[in-house]
Amino acid sequence: MSPSRWVLLLAVLLLVSIAALALGTVHLSPRVLWSALNGEGDTTAVTIIRTLRLPRTLLALLVGAGLGISGAALQGALRNSLAEPYLLGVSGGAAVGAVLAVGAGISIVFLPIASFAGSMAAVALTLFVAHASGTRGDPRVLIMGGVVVGAFANAAIMILLANEPANTVRGAVWWMAGSVGDATMRSVAVLAGYIVVGGTALVIWARELDVLALGDEAAAGLGVDVDRAMRRFFLSASLLAAATVAAAGLIGFVGLVVPHLARMLGARRHRPMIVASAIVGAILVVAADILARALRPPAELPLGAVTAVIGVLDPTAQARARSCVQSSAALRRSPVSCDSMASRPVRSTGAQLPGQSPSSLSTKRPPFRRPWPNTSPSGAFRTLAPGIASASRIERRWSGRRGSRPSAICSSAPWTPSPAASANV
Repeated sequence: MSPSRWVLLLAVLLLVSIAALALGTVHLSPRVLWSALNGEGDTTAVTIIRTLRLPRTLLALLVGAGLGISGAALQGALRNSLAEPYLLGVSGGAAVGAVLAVGAGISIVFLPIASFAGSMAAVALTLFVAHASGTRGDPRVLIMGGVVVGAFANAAIMILLANEPANTVRGAVWWMAGSVGDATMRSVAVLAGYIVVGGTALVIWARELDVLALGDEAAAGLGVDVDRAMRRFFLSASLLAAATVAAAGLIGFVGLVVPHLARMLGARRHRPMIVASAIVGAILVVAADILARALRPPAELPLGAVTAVIGVLDPTAQARARSCVQSSAALRRSPVSCDSMASRPVRSTGAQLPGQSPSSLSTKRPPFRRPWPNTSPSGAFRTLAPGIASASRIERRWSGRRGSRPSAICSSAPWTPSPAASANV
């Protein structure tokens, strides 16, 4: 990535963070916002900023960064652009661990460790499902196994909450939908420690992801212990996902969308892509939190629901863009005129037709590539071009049997019969 794009990312991150602090049920001007951050001015504004919005914004930044880094690492390790903590069942297993820890009364400091244990159990179960199918290394089977494990984790959480009071069930369901509304500076500090440790480890090991992109055999030939590297990436990515789940609940599809956006910005190697994914993920989650607060004030939408909508729209936009690129490439390869189609060599019959020179005999014509259909006049003409060329060949052969000189059907010169054809008439 160019330095200008890094500066642009940081500028967007700063603007989105300021917007998250200023916008809400009570809108604050930049001057009041700056005074409240310094602890000056109106006490209500100070309370809103320093007690509610600042911890919430910081937690959203850390959650987005952690999910972005985790998704980039999993996609690089599995060489699958659909890999993501939510789809692999990591987030669901972490949620089960967090629910069990809360029920046991474990402190918030050790809550990410319990979530990490649940995520490791989910990864082991996903690998077991893939191994049972006989295709353990197939990334598609891992994705399907992760979906199954995620559904199982949701069912397990519902069973654990079956006998709980209504308020507890309501809070658990809201937490499973994802929210940063209960953020405190203590939870921000705990999550920051896990993000720094896991993110730094993945940045240091990012060069091995570049080698793993060549394939397992090529990576082993270049001196990389493939099994050990895969375990390290799975553990680090699962730790980040578990920490974010313990802090903000289930927020899906961020790890799926963010690495694609980082690649679109020009990040090719995994080290800059992991850093860019952290920044883009932070921007995405903070922007989604702003939307969750602003769409139905004073009520809030679940943060996971907003990110899920974004996650659905991004692959759809990418599919449409890919189809447009393929359509443009097909149109560039297609013929542009009927003369070019008629002038292509025809299949040789091995015999010279009357009025045809020996030099005009050619080899077998290569197969024609059908152009991409289009509704415009030029597209319709390109679609009909193969039929026009076929009619031109038939006209050549028919006129040759009558002793006339073959003529192109698209030629502007008038057709005149040969003397031999006139004598036969």
